[in-house]
Amino acid sequence: CWVCLDGVYFTTKAAKTGKLKYFILWGAFLGLAFWFKATAIIFLAITPLIYILLSPKKTLRKRLTYLVIPVVFGLVIANLIIFSHGFQDYWKVVLGFTKADAPIYHTGRGYFWETLLTSLSWLTGYDGVILLIIFLCGLALVYMESRSVALTFLILILCPLIFFPLASSIYFPRYILFVTPYIIVIAAYFIRRQESLT
Repeated sequence: CWVCLDGVYFTTKAAKTGKLKYFILWGAFLGLAFWFKATAIIFLAITPLIYILLSPKKTLRKRLTYLVIPVVFGLVIANLIIFSHGFQDYWKVVLGFTKADAPIYHTGRGYFWETLLTSLSWLTGYDGVILLIIFLCGLALVYMESRSVALTFLILILCPLIFFPLASSIYFPRYILFVTPYIIVIAAYFIRRQESLT
């Protein structure tokens, strides 16, 4: 989870500064995240969209070619795992995620909405209703201040919730836990802003 967070952090730094080192770190951390959980590869797919949202419009066209850097670094580092002694065991787990013999919770297009509602109920169970209400208030506040930042957080939270029901054959509540840090960040921002007003 924290490795994905670092990858997202360096995505935002790359968007704001355009410095080469942040593009490299962006790809490196997302590549490392793949070592821990293969599903982390979805962040390599959605972070370019975040980069486009957060980049200054004046320099975006020039810097679009820079997107090759994190993608290449991420894929190279992710594929270094094939040299590991435990690669075969790791790959069995990856295949088990998409092709389970006895799925605990069947997913797929036909069950998409049902599974999405289940994901939201799990999220409510993990994070609590109060935190989610504070998050929604914080998201509205952030949206009024910066639409691109609000959309970035929405992408980071909603994409995994949409991706897993479509792509996985087994689905556990823990798969959605890594969206919680983004919810906490927005909720904490809202609380901090209220404190500054009092």
